[in-house]
This record gives sequence, structure tokens and C-alpha cells, in this order.
Amino acid sequence: MKAITREEKIMSGENLTPITREEMFLAKAAGQDVETPTPITRREMFLSKIGGSSGGGSGGGDEGDIGAEKYIEGRHAEVVLPNAESIKPYAFYKDKTITQITMPKVKSIGSYAFEECSNFALTSLPSGLTSVGNRGFYKCTSLALTSLPNGLTSIGTAAFSNCPKLVLTSLPSGITSIGEHAFESCSNLALTSLPSGITSIGDSAFYACTNLALTSLPSGITSIGDGAFYKCTNLSSLTFKGTPTSISNKAFNACTNLLTIN
Repeated sequence: MKAITREEKIMSGENLTPITREEMFLAKAAGQDVETPTPITRREMFLSKIGGSSGGGSGGGDEGDIGAEKYIEGRHAEVVLPNAESIKPYAFYKDKTITQITMPKVKSIGSYAFEECSNFALTSLPSGLTSVGNRGFYKCTSLALTSLPNGLTSIGTAAFSNCPKLVLTSLPSGITSIGEHAFESCSNLALTSLPSGITSIGDSAFYACTNLALTSLPSGITSIGDGAFYKCTNLSSLTFKGTPTSISNKAFNACTNLLTIN
């Protein structure tokens, strides 16, 4: 009979919690053949939930199983999650292997989910996505998004910070606030306008976005945080369509080409 592999156990949802040293000693003393267990890794635990019987609706189906299987064996850097509706916090945290993911039904991406996935070269996000948690894509230096889904309404702190290949020219209309450090050091971010419903821009939200091409700010903005546009050297003229009640003294520091603010 063919022995089941570790990967097959993981994908079946089998419990891989290692036995204790005492249990192993007693088993061997009783003449039982016990294999020294290997502790389950964070990645294996995640994949057991998305690809096996305990997946809770996030995996299931041949396509999902194959995607997760390829990922864990390291043969491919592409992950397929056809039925997942959310990516949990830390799911792929600092994973240098992953380059692509297919997740058509995902509506939310948790905090730190893809943080420092430096080879993650995704060019689009699911159309139904509504929220990205804190540092969800922080320091994904290969992330090359050209747009964000229209239904996205929540962008967490530092969600896209340090993503130098992000080339967005607009943001979804449902966005009402830009959180702290949200797009910090996104040097190719080329926004030409902000959604009309935005009311606040957090500290360092566009810090060192040297390609930012805004010419005006929406009338509903009431507050602009510390260093919000620090070192946005491409700004040359900026018109306030409304009257913000709070603008930090350092909001536009080091904007060396900004000559007029109206």
C-alpha cells in the first residue's frame, strides 16, 4: 500500500499536530514504531484550511486543490483559490516565492496578508474586493496594479506603502479617507485626481510619491495630516476646492516644485 505523503495529509485536512516527547517515549517503550514528527509550518496550516475538507468554504473543488498543492510543493509560485471570499491576516506574510494568485471571489484582504511578498507581480485585484487591511500589500515591490476595484471602500494604514511599481492614476469613487502611510513611497503613483467624497488624508499618506500629478483637492476635505504630501516633487500648482479646517504645518514639506496653492 502506498504511503500517504505529508502534502496529501495537509491537503486532506488531517491533523498534523506533533505528539509530545513523553508520548513518543511511552509509545516506543511499548514497542510501537513511531516516526519523529515534523512541526507543521504556518504555510502548511494555511493551505490545510484552503485546500482540504476543513477549508470552511475557502477552497474546495479540483481547481483550488491543485493550486494549493503546487504552491506547497514549491513547483510553482502561482496560487489558485477559486472559492475563497477572504484572505486572512498574515496568510502569505513575507513569502518570497509567490508571484501570482487567482482569487476571483475574494472580498477582503486581511492585515499583513501579503506584506513583503517582494516577487508578487499582481496586475489586478478581484472586482468584488471591498477592503484591504493594514499593511496588506506593504513593501510588495513587484506589485504592478494599474487600477483598484470600483467597489473598494476601505484602505488600511500603510496598505500599499513602499510599492514602487504601483501605477494608479485614479482611486475608486467610494473611498472617503486615505489612511496614514497608505501610499507612502509609491514613487510611480500618478494620481491626477482624488475621489470627490474624500474628507481626510492621513499622516504621510502620499509621502515621497514623487510622480503624483494632482492639481486640485476635493471640496469635502476637512483635514490633511502631517507629511501627507511630503516630498511630492511633481506637484507644481494645487487648488483647494473647499476650505479644510485642519492642515498640518508639514503637510507639503519638501514639495520643491510646488509654487502656488489656492
